[in-house]
Amino acid sequence: MVRNRLYLLIVLSVVWTGAKSAPGVAAPQKLATYQATGGFWHIGDHRLQCGIAEDIPVPADYFNENSKRVAVFRPSNGFWYIKGPDNADWAHSEGNVAIQCGTAGDIPVPGEYEGEKKVSIAVWRPSNGYWYIKGQGRQGWGASSADRAVHWGTTGRQSCPLGDKRGRAGTYGLLQRGEAETCCVET
Repeated sequence: MVRNRLYLLIVLSVVWTGAKSAPGVAAPQKLATYQATGGFWHIGDHRLQCGIAEDIPVPADYFNENSKRVAVFRPSNGFWYIKGPDNADWAHSEGNVAIQCGTAGDIPVPGEYEGEKKVSIAVWRPSNGYWYIKGQGRQGWGASSADRAVHWGTTGRQSCPLGDKRGRAGTYGLLQRGEAETCCVET
């Protein structure tokens, strides 16, 4: 049962009305928190609702807009709820998208897996060690072109995305092997 999880996030440029920056200019940084009990996001001095108690916050620039969107992953149904580009609550916002990619028990691992500096929706499935990386677009899994299932890991191991530390674009898999916390990185 979820009690009162509070996530602290740095949202580099949540899509706000009037908050976009000019091309080539870094968008202003805003400190954001996500309170899971009511699905409330607190970004700067603004509060909006997008999510429910079980959701996991996953803000990112999913549509190549040069701004991150407020988004959550719902573990019970495998849907990603990506809020429209305004500062209204989910119920009053236009452009909201619900994309299916995952199933109960999956862990969200969005990242730049293709080396093109585009964020992909992705999940890691601890039950079978597969990473499911959705192709670009707003369709669900199976309806997108270039959906991929990659086996990297085994049942029960911890996994998380790891940004490239060698100057190449992309996200690489990181696995924790056992209690000794030995990590293996896919290169």
